[in-house]
Amino acid sequence: MGRRRCPSSCGCILKGDNFNRVNSSDLGVSWTVESGVWEILDNELHVTSSDASVLLVYNIAGSPLEYVMQVDMKAGDQGDQLWVKLGEEQYKIQVEWGYDNGDGFEGRLRMWEAVGTTWQLYGSRGILNLKPGQWNTLYIFVGDGWITARLDIGATSTTLSLQRDDLASDEIRLGTDTLANNGYFDDFELQQHFNQNADCPKLPPVCRYFDYPINLPAGDNIDTDDWDVANEIGVWDVATPNRLAVSTDDAELKCSCGHPESSNQLKIRARLHGENDGDVLKIFFNDTDWVEYEWTTPPGDGEIRVYIGGAQSGASEAIFFNAGESFVTTVCVTNEIVTVCVPESCGTIVTRPTTSDLAPTSSVFGIGTGDISGEVYFDLISAQRTYEDLNTCDPCRMQCTVCVDEHQAYYVLLSFTGLVNFAGPAYKCYNSDCEDWNDRVILLEANEPCHWYYEETLTGWCDGLVPLSDQ
Repeated sequence: MGRRRCPSSCGCILKGDNFNRVNSSDLGVSWTVESGVWEILDNELHVTSSDASVLLVYNIAGSPLEYVMQVDMKAGDQGDQLWVKLGEEQYKIQVEWGYDNGDGFEGRLRMWEAVGTTWQLYGSRGILNLKPGQWNTLYIFVGDGWITARLDIGATSTTLSLQRDDLASDEIRLGTDTLANNGYFDDFELQQHFNQNADCPKLPPVCRYFDYPINLPAGDNIDTDDWDVANEIGVWDVATPNRLAVSTDDAELKCSCGHPESSNQLKIRARLHGENDGDVLKIFFNDTDWVEYEWTTPPGDGEIRVYIGGAQSGASEAIFFNAGESFVTTVCVTNEIVTVCVPESCGTIVTRPTTSDLAPTSSVFGIGTGDISGEVYFDLISAQRTYEDLNTCDPCRMQCTVCVDEHQAYYVLLSFTGLVNFAGPAYKCYNSDCEDWNDRVILLEANEPCHWYYEETLTGWCDGLVPLSDQ
């Protein structure tokens, strides 16, 4: 229809279609109908069937295949799903229009990769105010080894990224998954990427690849695209106000969304609510690795326990939270450490070295319970890459020493905001297992990320740090 006029530099455009032509089932020379019912209607591309597809094939300049694509999209009903597929159906970027449960609409932006004959979900993010009947613009940036999709909803946007293999072809498809009645596309444009023309756009990859605000109707309405409902343990549903609820001991619900790079390094964030004394809630970061949180009756302390390979790692840690209260926690996992932060302000941090690299039995995360009394709740669930996989992302919060000699060391704090080095007096571990610290000198290059270095020759690990002058 032409609502936009050259949103980026007009010189970047390789191909465009505003669909301004007479109503017809003939879409024109640029498009091939592969399935479904399509037509040009009122200067827009109109589709009325589920599982429909139209194909655009265009010779994209540049190698490897790098470009920016944008298209306007509109759906008629809650739950409608429109998509764009790239390459020979290698990647799918899907938009799902949301439900209104009284607090507003909540849609989804998802990213899938073809694995054999099935689609594997590698990213899913919530979108506020994605309302049926309104136009929104989807941008897809393909370049620098990444696919980054951004959906604009008025003045706000939601973004997802996936490291990619080279596209097998320049094929681009538009289509539907679930569609109740009417779907629309308009103002399609294919543009050069910044790598081909510095006047053209690009968008760097983003860290977060999953979030779940749970703005869904109460009842048995857990999203089967985002959660592995078929293999859930226990009875899970959506509770008001907008929380995942379960009342079963030893329940498990795993996310369908694997890590986009199949990594075992990630940061998980969630708000947990235990109602009664002794309630135990869990966050899984692997099939056999998890953190569990136990509530107590005021004025007692709760507990945090970390499990690696199904066995508790280290002692339980006391933490002040009481039955009937909610709190936000983060679990940050790298190959060397698991860091647990409670509450969100990081008043308490539990760090456990792993006995070996966390070779994942799966790259999914999940939530669950131990023993509980009544119903417990989870919400505000999210997952993102860590610094180790993408250096613009948050590192895990931890601390360690780098010993240069017995008089000088660097105390390194790797915070959520970056790397800060402090030169000062030497520190050493106060755990007796670490007394021979001079034999374990570690040198880091300037600004090299700090890890918790676990020595196999030790029987334990360092519980904390004190200045040498205090020994």
